[in-house]
Amino acid sequence: MCLLSNKTMTLKLPSHTAVFTLLLTFTLLLILGVSQTLACSCLPFSSPQDQVQAYPFVYNGRIISKTQSSDGQRFIYRIRVMDTCKGGIRSGSIRIVDSNVSSAACGVDLQLYSNHIFFEDSSGGINLCGQISNFSWRQYKRACRGVTGRRSFTAGNI
Repeated sequence: MCLLSNKTMTLKLPSHTAVFTLLLTFTLLLILGVSQTLACSCLPFSSPQDQVQAYPFVYNGRIISKTQSSDGQRFIYRIRVMDTCKGGIRSGSIRIVDSNVSSAACGVDLQLYSNHIFFEDSSGGINLCGQISNFSWRQYKRACRGVTGRRSFTAGNI
């Protein structure tokens, strides 16, 4: 048996404040989700050998000039190589490398005349992930001997 009622049902709609709050929350979640996808994230290398194997060129150098590309999107660095680990680069030579300006795109903003261990990719680029070095130059040099099977080039043995 089915009972029918003469009561009318009223649909209660949320208030304007509730709708506004819901839309604001959704918008913020959308914005935060997009900004996270634009961030650079790097996995740490567990050993100097792993980091050396990941890049074709590894060397110790000094930045001797720094400019920006005409579109303003890249830093262009001239680096004097002081010591090499991997890639057949000679000590004393000049390398021209570039990097994104934006750290969100893994770019690095290095200071003029500063010394760094450089991990350069095959296209002549450097990035934040490669420039994070948790090891000493001596550890990288040792790692290079194991990876390349020969001694690296230095000013004394060229």
